[in-house]
Amino acid sequence: MTTECLIRVLLAEDESVSSNFLLHLFKIGLIMNINAKPKNHLKTRIALMLEKCSAQDLLVRNSTTVFDVDIVVQVVEAYVSLASNNPKSRMFVVGRLVDEYLALIARDENLVSRSLDSLV
Repeated sequence: MTTECLIRVLLAEDESVSSNFLLHLFKIGLIMNINAKPKNHLKTRIALMLEKCSAQDLLVRNSTTVFDVDIVVQVVEAYVSLASNNPKSRMFVVGRLVDEYLALIARDENLVSRSLDSLV
């Protein structure tokens, strides 16, 4: 319940926290299996920030590989869903961001290629 309260408080104000912090919070929410509503709200908030992110902002550590690609995949999928309904979206910017992210994480020897399939 504490994680859900923190999500509600943090999401109340735009640009109050970094996208990287929100990604880590999203990961904690997934691990703790919080309710779908705050989890989806958080994912949407991060997705809306992607156009202003750098590839470094997307780096979230994981236990089995160096980086948690699955979390980034979920957020990018949320962005694509939102952007497809918005003619003002800058999908090319997020596409470039994903390319830069892939270049950063490609050095991880434990990375499973099927994790990357959704981003390619």
